[in-house]
Amino acid sequence: DCSNVNGATRTISSDCSGRLEVTGDGSNITIDSGVNVSGQTSNERFAIETTDGTNTTITVNGSIGSRATSGNLERYSIYHHTGTGSITAINNNGTMGVYENGASSTGTVIWNKSTIGNINNAASGTMTSNGRNTIVNGAGGTITKIDNDGTIESDNKWTIKNITGQIGEIDNSGTIEAGANGTNISAQNAEAAIRNYGVGEITTITNSGLITANEQTIQNSGGAVIGTINNTASGTIRAKGNDQQAIRVEDNGSIIRTINNAGTIEATRNDEHADRATIRVINGGEITTITNSGTIS
Repeated sequence: DCSNVNGATRTISSDCSGRLEVTGDGSNITIDSGVNVSGQTSNERFAIETTDGTNTTITVNGSIGSRATSGNLERYSIYHHTGTGSITAINNNGTMGVYENGASSTGTVIWNKSTIGNINNAASGTMTSNGRNTIVNGAGGTITKIDNDGTIESDNKWTIKNITGQIGEIDNSGTIEAGANGTNISAQNAEAAIRNYGVGEITTITNSGLITANEQTIQNSGGAVIGTINNTASGTIRAKGNDQQAIRVEDNGSIIRTINNAGTIEATRNDEHADRATIRVINGGEITTITNSGTIS
Protein backbone atom coordinates (compact mmCIF):
# COMPACT_ATOMS: atom_id res chain seq x y z
CA ASP A 1 0.00 0.00 0.00
CA CYS A 2 2.92 2.39 0.58
CA SER A 3 4.36 1.70 -2.87
CA ASN A 4 5.07 4.67 -5.16
CA VAL A 5 2.25 6.35 -7.08
CA ASN A 6 2.65 7.41 -10.71
CA GLY A 7 -0.42 9.21 -12.05
CA ALA A 8 -2.82 6.76 -10.43
CA THR A 9 -5.62 6.67 -7.86
CA ARG A 10 -4.46 4.90 -4.71
CA THR A 11 -6.24 4.19 -1.43
CA ILE A 12 -3.98 3.23 1.47
CA SER A 13 -6.08 0.88 3.56
CA SER A 14 -3.54 -0.60 5.97
CA ASP A 15 -0.68 0.76 8.07
CA CYS A 16 2.57 1.09 6.17
CA SER A 17 6.02 2.61 6.41
CA GLY A 18 8.46 3.83 3.81
CA ARG A 19 8.92 6.75 1.49
CA LEU A 20 5.92 7.03 -0.81
CA GLU A 21 7.12 8.84 -3.94
CA VAL A 22 4.58 10.63 -6.15
CA THR A 23 5.27 11.12 -9.86
CA GLY A 24 3.20 11.43 -13.02
CA ASP A 25 0.07 13.49 -13.60
CA GLY A 26 -3.17 13.36 -11.66
CA SER A 27 -2.20 11.11 -8.76
CA ASN A 28 -5.02 10.87 -6.22
CA ILE A 29 -4.00 9.42 -2.85
CA THR A 30 -6.34 8.71 0.07
CA ILE A 31 -5.24 7.47 3.49
CA ASP A 32 -8.17 5.63 5.05
CA SER A 33 -9.55 6.35 8.51
CA GLY A 34 -7.63 4.42 11.17
CA VAL A 35 -4.61 3.94 8.90
CA ASN A 36 -1.15 5.36 9.68
CA VAL A 37 1.62 6.08 7.18
CA SER A 38 4.73 6.22 9.34
CA GLY A 39 7.51 7.10 6.89
CA GLN A 40 10.91 5.61 6.24
CA THR A 41 12.16 3.15 8.82
CA SER A 42 15.82 3.77 7.90
CA ASN A 43 15.95 7.41 8.99
CA GLU A 44 12.35 8.19 9.99
CA ARG A 45 12.20 11.16 7.65
CA PHE A 46 9.92 11.08 4.62
CA ALA A 47 6.37 9.74 4.50
CA ILE A 48 5.13 11.25 1.20
CA GLU A 49 7.64 12.90 -1.13
CA THR A 50 6.57 14.45 -4.41
CA THR A 51 9.18 15.02 -7.11
CA ASP A 52 7.91 15.85 -10.60
CA GLY A 53 4.29 14.83 -10.00
CA THR A 54 1.65 17.26 -11.26
CA ASN A 55 -1.99 17.83 -10.26
CA THR A 56 -1.66 15.60 -7.22
CA THR A 57 -4.41 15.34 -4.60
CA ILE A 58 -3.71 13.94 -1.13
CA THR A 59 -6.54 13.23 1.33
CA VAL A 60 -5.76 12.17 4.89
CA ASN A 61 -8.62 10.54 6.77
CA GLY A 62 -6.28 8.54 8.99
CA SER A 63 -2.83 9.76 9.98
CA ILE A 64 0.67 10.49 8.76
CA GLY A 65 3.21 10.14 11.55
CA SER A 66 2.76 11.34 15.11
CA ARG A 67 4.02 14.13 17.32
CA ALA A 68 4.07 11.88 20.33
CA THR A 69 6.77 9.26 19.86
CA SER A 70 10.12 8.53 18.32
CA GLY A 71 10.22 5.47 16.10
CA ASN A 72 7.50 7.03 14.00
CA LEU A 73 8.02 10.03 11.70
CA GLU A 74 10.86 12.38 12.56
CA ARG A 75 10.77 15.08 9.91
CA TYR A 76 8.45 15.33 6.91
CA SER A 77 4.85 14.20 6.52
CA ILE A 78 4.66 15.69 3.00
CA TYR A 79 7.77 17.05 1.27
CA HIS A 80 7.06 18.79 -2.04
CA HIS A 81 10.29 19.30 -3.98
CA THR A 82 11.38 22.34 -5.91
CA GLY A 83 10.66 22.26 -9.64
CA THR A 84 7.62 22.02 -11.85
CA GLY A 85 5.56 19.65 -9.71
CA SER A 86 2.16 20.69 -8.44
CA ILE A 87 -0.24 19.59 -5.73
CA THR A 88 -3.83 20.60 -6.37
CA ALA A 89 -4.98 20.00 -2.81
CA ILE A 90 -3.97 18.52 0.53
CA ASN A 91 -7.13 17.67 2.49
CA ASN A 92 -6.56 16.73 6.12
CA ASN A 93 -9.47 15.25 8.04
CA GLY A 94 -7.23 13.27 10.40
CA THR A 95 -3.81 13.79 11.99
CA MET A 96 -0.47 14.77 10.49
CA GLY A 97 2.50 14.98 12.85
CA VAL A 98 6.28 14.84 13.25
CA TYR A 99 8.18 14.17 16.46
CA GLU A 100 11.67 15.71 15.98
CA ASN A 101 11.91 18.36 18.66
CA GLY A 102 14.03 21.30 19.73
CA ALA A 103 14.50 24.81 18.35
CA SER A 104 17.17 23.63 15.89
CA SER A 105 15.16 20.73 14.49
CA THR A 106 13.75 20.71 10.97
CA GLY A 107 10.69 18.65 11.81
CA THR A 108 7.97 19.91 9.45
CA VAL A 109 4.55 18.50 8.58
CA ILE A 110 4.26 20.08 5.08
CA TRP A 111 7.31 21.54 3.33
CA ASN A 112 6.58 23.17 -0.03
CA LYS A 113 9.22 24.20 -2.55
CA SER A 114 7.01 24.26 -5.62
CA THR A 115 3.25 24.80 -6.11
CA ILE A 116 0.35 23.83 -3.88
CA GLY A 117 -3.22 24.92 -4.55
CA ASN A 118 -5.18 24.56 -1.31
CA ILE A 119 -4.21 23.11 2.05
CA ASN A 120 -7.52 22.32 3.74
CA ASN A 121 -7.41 21.37 7.41
CA ALA A 122 -10.92 20.35 8.44
CA ALA A 123 -12.52 20.87 11.86
CA SER A 124 -11.51 17.28 12.66
CA GLY A 125 -8.00 17.84 11.32
CA THR A 126 -4.83 18.32 13.37
CA MET A 127 -1.35 19.20 12.11
CA THR A 128 1.22 19.01 14.89
CA SER A 129 4.99 19.42 15.15
CA ASN A 130 7.34 18.92 18.08
CA GLY A 131 9.92 20.71 16.00
CA ARG A 132 10.71 23.93 14.23
CA ASN A 133 7.79 24.26 11.79
CA THR A 134 4.40 22.85 10.89
CA ILE A 135 3.88 24.31 7.39
CA VAL A 136 6.81 25.83 5.45
CA ASN A 137 6.60 27.58 2.09
CA GLY A 138 10.07 28.39 0.72
CA ALA A 139 12.43 28.40 -2.25
CA GLY A 140 10.03 30.59 -4.23
CA GLY A 141 7.15 28.20 -3.60
CA THR A 142 3.50 29.15 -3.97
CA ILE A 143 0.50 28.17 -1.90
CA THR A 144 -2.84 29.53 -3.07
CA LYS A 145 -4.69 29.10 0.24
CA ILE A 146 -4.33 27.61 3.71
CA ASP A 147 -7.85 27.04 5.02
CA ASN A 148 -7.86 25.95 8.67
CA ASP A 149 -10.99 24.93 10.54
CA GLY A 150 -9.11 22.62 12.92
CA THR A 151 -5.76 22.87 14.72
CA ILE A 152 -2.33 23.71 13.31
CA GLU A 153 0.30 23.87 16.04
CA SER A 154 4.01 23.65 16.81
CA ASP A 155 6.02 23.45 20.01
CA ASN A 156 9.06 25.43 18.83
CA LYS A 157 9.73 28.45 16.62
CA TRP A 158 7.18 28.84 13.79
CA THR A 159 3.87 27.20 13.00
CA ILE A 160 3.32 28.60 9.49
CA LYS A 161 6.49 29.98 7.88
CA ASN A 162 6.64 31.73 4.52
CA ILE A 163 10.21 32.50 3.51
CA THR A 164 10.92 33.74 -0.03
CA GLY A 165 7.57 32.33 -1.17
CA GLN A 166 4.02 33.47 -1.83
CA ILE A 167 0.84 32.56 0.02
CA GLY A 168 -2.40 33.92 -1.37
CA GLU A 169 -4.61 33.55 1.69
CA ILE A 170 -4.55 32.15 5.20
CA ASP A 171 -8.15 31.71 6.38
CA ASN A 172 -8.39 30.58 9.99
CA SER A 173 -11.57 29.72 11.88
CA GLY A 174 -9.80 27.17 14.08
CA THR A 175 -6.54 27.48 16.03
CA ILE A 176 -3.04 28.31 14.82
CA GLU A 177 -0.62 28.12 17.74
CA ALA A 178 3.10 28.25 18.49
CA GLY A 179 4.14 26.92 21.88
CA ALA A 180 1.17 24.59 22.01
CA ASN A 181 2.76 21.91 24.19
CA GLY A 182 4.90 24.12 26.41
CA THR A 183 4.33 24.50 30.14
CA ASN A 184 6.32 27.74 30.47
CA ILE A 185 4.80 30.65 28.59
CA SER A 186 8.09 32.56 28.77
CA ALA A 187 9.90 29.94 26.66
CA GLN A 188 11.78 31.79 23.94
CA ASN A 189 11.66 28.93 21.44
CA ALA A 190 7.96 29.23 20.65
CA GLU A 191 8.28 32.35 18.56
CA ALA A 192 5.62 32.98 15.91
CA ALA A 193 2.36 31.40 14.81
CA ILE A 194 2.78 33.00 11.36
CA ARG A 195 6.21 34.10 10.15
CA ASN A 196 6.58 35.99 6.85
CA TYR A 197 10.20 36.71 5.96
CA GLY A 198 12.49 38.02 3.22
CA VAL A 199 10.79 38.43 -0.13
CA GLY A 200 7.89 36.43 1.24
CA GLU A 201 4.42 37.73 0.53
CA ILE A 202 1.06 36.86 2.06
CA THR A 203 -1.85 38.56 0.34
CA THR A 204 -4.52 38.13 3.02
CA ILE A 205 -4.84 36.73 6.53
CA THR A 206 -8.46 36.34 7.65
CA ASN A 207 -9.00 35.22 11.23
CA SER A 208 -12.28 34.31 12.89
CA GLY A 209 -10.66 31.84 15.30
CA LEU A 210 -7.53 31.97 17.46
CA ILE A 211 -3.98 32.75 16.37
CA THR A 212 -1.63 32.63 19.34
CA ALA A 213 2.06 32.41 20.24
CA ASN A 214 4.39 33.15 23.10
CA GLU A 215 6.44 35.91 21.51
CA GLN A 216 5.52 37.31 18.08
CA THR A 217 2.21 35.91 16.95
CA ILE A 218 2.27 37.39 13.43
CA GLN A 219 5.85 38.28 12.50
CA ASN A 220 6.64 40.19 9.29
CA SER A 221 10.35 40.94 8.74
CA GLY A 222 13.31 41.05 6.37
CA GLY A 223 11.45 43.02 3.67
CA ALA A 224 8.35 40.81 3.61
CA VAL A 225 4.85 42.01 2.69
CA ILE A 226 1.41 41.22 4.09
CA GLY A 227 -1.41 42.86 2.17
CA THR A 228 -4.31 42.69 4.63
CA ILE A 229 -5.02 41.22 8.06
CA ASN A 230 -8.76 40.91 8.69
CA ASN A 231 -9.52 39.98 12.29
CA THR A 232 -13.27 39.46 12.48
CA ALA A 233 -15.57 39.98 15.48
CA SER A 234 -15.00 36.38 16.63
CA GLY A 235 -11.25 36.46 15.97
CA THR A 236 -8.44 36.68 18.53
CA ILE A 237 -4.76 37.35 17.81
CA ARG A 238 -2.91 36.76 21.08
CA ALA A 239 0.66 36.93 22.42
CA LYS A 240 1.20 35.44 25.86
CA GLY A 241 4.94 35.31 26.67
CA ASN A 242 7.59 37.70 28.03
CA ASP A 243 8.37 39.33 24.68
CA GLN A 244 4.70 39.57 23.81
CA GLN A 245 3.95 41.10 20.43
CA ALA A 246 0.71 40.07 18.78
CA ILE A 247 1.81 41.74 15.52
CA ARG A 248 5.41 42.73 14.75
CA VAL A 249 6.75 44.45 11.64
CA GLU A 250 10.53 44.78 11.40
CA ASP A 251 13.16 45.99 8.91
CA ASN A 252 13.18 48.31 5.91
CA GLY A 253 10.77 47.19 3.21
CA SER A 254 8.68 45.10 5.61
CA ILE A 255 5.10 46.24 5.39
CA ILE A 256 1.59 45.33 6.43
CA ARG A 257 -0.65 47.47 4.28
CA THR A 258 -3.95 47.11 6.15
CA ILE A 259 -5.13 45.77 9.50
CA ASN A 260 -8.90 45.62 9.96
CA ASN A 261 -9.75 44.59 13.52
CA ALA A 262 -13.30 43.91 14.67
CA GLY A 263 -12.22 41.28 17.20
CA THR A 264 -9.41 41.15 19.77
CA ILE A 265 -5.68 41.76 19.38
CA GLU A 266 -4.04 41.27 22.75
CA ALA A 267 -0.91 40.67 24.82
CA THR A 268 -2.00 38.82 27.92
CA ARG A 269 1.00 38.36 30.22
CA ASN A 270 0.48 40.58 33.24
CA ASP A 271 3.42 40.37 35.65
CA GLU A 272 6.94 41.73 36.11
CA HIS A 273 8.21 39.68 33.14
CA ALA A 274 5.90 41.22 30.54
CA ASP A 275 7.66 43.34 27.91
CA ARG A 276 7.29 44.95 24.46
CA ALA A 277 3.97 45.93 22.90
CA THR A 278 0.79 44.42 21.44
CA ILE A 279 1.52 45.89 17.99
CA ARG A 280 5.17 46.79 17.38
CA VAL A 281 6.81 48.41 14.33
CA ILE A 282 10.61 48.81 14.41
CA ASN A 283 13.76 49.32 12.30
CA GLY A 284 12.04 50.80 9.27
CA GLY A 285 8.99 48.54 9.14
CA GLU A 286 5.59 49.95 8.23
CA ILE A 287 1.91 49.48 8.88
CA THR A 288 0.00 51.72 6.51
CA THR A 289 -3.52 51.59 7.95
CA ILE A 290 -5.14 50.23 11.11
CA THR A 291 -8.93 50.34 11.29
CA ASN A 292 -10.19 49.22 14.69
CA SER A 293 -13.78 48.58 15.75
CA GLY A 294 -12.78 45.86 18.20
CA THR A 295 -10.28 45.68 21.07
CA ILE A 296 -6.50 46.14 21.08
CA SER A 297 -5.16 45.57 24.59
